[in-house]
Amino acid sequence: MSSTRPADGTASSDPEPADPSTSDRSSVGWDVAVDGGDRWGSVPGGVATAIGAVTGLVVVLVGVVGALSVESTLLGDRALLAMRTRDVFSSSIPVVGAYSRFGWSHPGPWSFYLQAVPFRVLGGDGTALAVAAATVNAAVLGLGGWVAARRSAAVTAVFTVATAVLIVNGTLVIHEAWNPAMAIAPMLVAVVAAAVAWTGDGAALAVVIGCGALAAQTHVGVALPVAVAMVIAGVGWFRHRPDDGGVPVAALVVAGLAVAPIVFDTVTDWPGNAWRLVESAFSDDLERVGAVDALRLILRSTSPEFVVDPGYEQFFGFVVSGQSVGWLPGAVLVLVALVARYGASASLRRLALIQLAVSLGAFVGIAGIRGPLHAYLLGVLPVLATIGWSIVAAEVAARLVSAPPAWMLAVSLLSLPLVAWVAADGPWVDQAADGDVDAVESVVTDIERWADGRSNPTVALEVSAPDDFQGVDLFGGLVEALDRRGVGVVPGTGHEFLLPDRAGDAVSATVTVVSLAPTDPTGDVDGALVVYDPLTAAERARLTELLGQLVTVLEQNDLAVLVPAVTNGDVDAVPVDRFEDPDTVRRQLAELRALLERGPRLVVTVS
Repeated sequence: MSSTRPADGTASSDPEPADPSTSDRSSVGWDVAVDGGDRWGSVPGGVATAIGAVTGLVVVLVGVVGALSVESTLLGDRALLAMRTRDVFSSSIPVVGAYSRFGWSHPGPWSFYLQAVPFRVLGGDGTALAVAAATVNAAVLGLGGWVAARRSAAVTAVFTVATAVLIVNGTLVIHEAWNPAMAIAPMLVAVVAAAVAWTGDGAALAVVIGCGALAAQTHVGVALPVAVAMVIAGVGWFRHRPDDGGVPVAALVVAGLAVAPIVFDTVTDWPGNAWRLVESAFSDDLERVGAVDALRLILRSTSPEFVVDPGYEQFFGFVVSGQSVGWLPGAVLVLVALVARYGASASLRRLALIQLAVSLGAFVGIAGIRGPLHAYLLGVLPVLATIGWSIVAAEVAARLVSAPPAWMLAVSLLSLPLVAWVAADGPWVDQAADGDVDAVESVVTDIERWADGRSNPTVALEVSAPDDFQGVDLFGGLVEALDRRGVGVVPGTGHEFLLPDRAGDAVSATVTVVSLAPTDPTGDVDGALVVYDPLTAAERARLTELLGQLVTVLEQNDLAVLVPAVTNGDVDAVPVDRFEDPDTVRRQLAELRALLERGPRLVVTVS
């Protein structure tokens, strides 16, 4: 049995046979997945459009609720992303993505371009960036709902339920502008839309290319999995395209726009950022995660235990080697494979095969990660696992309920208002402590006062801190806040990789900001522009006393290795349960943490 396809390159809206027995269950393959029966049938065009609109509307409402809780002053990576978004309307339009600590940038600037207008219109601060991120994510997910509904009620149910689950469990934070988080929504849409594009749907092919490019440009860590989805979509579309149809114009335009900034960067800055990415990928200067640990991570992520206890064992913020695989490791992969072989719905069989192929791409990508493994680099795994569980749930529902598409779609869409209710309970953006924001705002005010009256002041900003992560947080917050106030900033020594396009510019002065460790004496600083301390003298003395007591306890319990980190203010890694009196240590840590969260001591000098 074959489906008819109009000349415009889209799949026919005629429903697939309602009786699953009409499909050829004796063989499995891509052609069977296309031509076999679909228990719930397809979706009328008007309903598909409505599903996309409702999905986008609900998601943007969820995002705005969360965005209103975000500080107007940003720190670290988010602050630097805000600067690059602001640069879209400057003479220094970005042609590469966010910076990386490895000396290259992520592949492309699409996320900056898409967020630029709402970011500028809403004031260009932290809250505006959060709303801009919510707007882009809502548009992407609305597009995903529309594309899924173009072909299959079952795929639509998988998409809407997976979207809701990822938002509720915190994997997909709608208003989070941090680039690893901004890659989640387009990656989800690219994987699901690939199943629609395989049927010869030209519009879905354009969506896969666009969302795949957006995800890969935003964070290179998802490039390989989405590349698998894009290749599958392209091959499937080619095999099942209309007999008299060429490549859809929309797909060609989107592909051209995706590669244009990369080509421009390569030509104008030869050999370009793309070549630096390739060099880094094949460099052996750092140890890789490896196949064994990558397999253990995937098996854990696809186990039922991960559903109830998500996350990975970490030490000082890094995912440790030899992860526990949980109970029934890889269970969802096995179940998805069974759906791919015996599924009652052709569209679910197709999507199941794609999920397995993309999971293989994720395995290869994770195995090749170089250097210390941060948990955010594994963001692709919860997405693929959630898609897998949603496929299994839809398969069970298809076997138990012979319902019309409208009924099932209504049920699946009911999950989205639930998301809005849950999201309204509180912000989920992992913002730094308010004390850090207060410190940045106070210091920036003093620097701005110093720069007032000077003609086009441009300063070199140097920041030193006991901890590298705190240093990046402070540098990002200070440089973005100064840039927003019209003070030009050039990265100082050691921070050139954060703003490579500005390094080397002429400056009129150097501003040095030193963040003191909690145990360092402040003392008198000759010529300091400002010495900022959020604590009173009595509070500072109490903090010093608590740190001394904690260091003594660590040394007495053979944990002296933690002393350097603790004296620099990192108290979260202290293993409380290893002490004889854990309750006392826990109370001391709570008091100490409250004092540390008031913010750092900063000494600012100008030369």
